[in-house]
Parts: sequence; structure tokens; C-alpha cells
Amino acid sequence: MAVLDVPGIEVAVQINGRDSIDDTEFTIRYKASPGYNWEGCRDHVLRFWTFADGLNLSKKILFKTDALYGRCIRNGGFSKYDQETKETRVYNCKFPPISTVDAGREHVTEDSCVAKKLGLIEVEAYRSTFAGIPIHTGRIYRPLGYAIFRPPFDEIGEAEILVELERMEQLEESLEEKYGVDEESRPVKREIDEVYNHTRDQPPRQPAKRSRLASGREMQFVDLTDD
Repeated sequence: MAVLDVPGIEVAVQINGRDSIDDTEFTIRYKASPGYNWEGCRDHVLRFWTFADGLNLSKKILFKTDALYGRCIRNGGFSKYDQETKETRVYNCKFPPISTVDAGREHVTEDSCVAKKLGLIEVEAYRSTFAGIPIHTGRIYRPLGYAIFRPPFDEIGEAEILVELERMEQLEESLEEKYGVDEESRPVKREIDEVYNHTRDQPPRQPAKRSRLASGREMQFVDLTDD
């Protein structure tokens, strides 16, 4: 009994080769024939969603290798979580017996809604990409490789640069404490006829202070503030 008609995809319900029988378990078979166009969408798998009597059965995946080797995938049940026992139970697919019972209008309305999906098996096939499966199944998909990019440095390593930056901050703080100017320099008042000698009146330069960093580089600091 075929339930899906797509070129190259075969889906059928197996009940020992016979039609539906009351209180009989059945399985659903998915298979892709060599005629299916795997090249239409590159590197994809077939994902099947199945609904029986309105219930969502377990989802199945069919790979290209399954089609090449003639393998088929079977779906024989569904899982349901029981809130009372806090357990997940697996149920097999089975055709339930159908009986006629006289009931009120409410039951007739409910039964009519259920009857719309009763005995109906719906299968939806999708093209999909496959990222991987859980580790506990035994098949692990690892990435092909890792690439780590860092900003390039010239001759000094990253650790040395951090040390030098810390030392520079400490030196700047010490220089500010030692040579800091509290008040602005006052201008010198001169007479009009007074001769101004730039060479004599120019204040002497402050001696340069040399410091050596952890990397061995020597740095020179000159105080440009007036006394």
C-alpha cells in the first residue's frame, strides 16, 4: 500500500503483505531508488516526517549511501513521554479495532474529529542538510580542522608588549609625581631698553633620564616643564 508518490522515492506500509487488519502491528518503509536525483541539491539527505492517526511518529533520515547499497529505513512506532511516571515509552504502530457505540452528541462530535485522521498515514519528505547525530549513537562527526587567527607582532612577543605597557604606565606616573608643576610659570617683566640675551636667559635643559625595559630596549625621557 503506497502512501507517497515521488519519482525515485518509495514509501510503503508493510503488514505481512496484506491489507490492514484489526489489532495488527505494521511498519513503514522508506527507500530511495537509483532513479532519485541526488545531484539536484548538493550534499543533502532525505528527511521523513510521518503521521499515523494524527500522531507524529519518529523522524527518519535516509542517506545517499543507503540508496547506493539498496538499504531501506523502517519506522515501526513512536515515543511518548508519561508525565506520571516521568518516563518515555516507545509504542509500536498498530491498527486498532473499530466498533460502533451509540453515544450522545458530544461523543459523536469528538469521534467525528478523530475519525478524520483515523487510519490515515501521511508521509512528508524533505531535502535537508545533516549536521551530525548524538555521540551516544556511536557515530561522531568532527570538523575537518581548526583555524585560529591572531594579530601579527613584529619583533616583540605579545607577553613582552604587555609588560612594556605596564612599565610605561608606571614610569609615567612616577614622572608626573616627581616633575609635576603645581603652578604655571610666571613671565619675567623686562624694561624697554633692556637687552635680552637668548643664550644667557635661556634656562638650562633638564638632564635626560634613561630607562631600560624588560625586553632590553633603552628609553629616554626628557622633562619639558619649567622649574
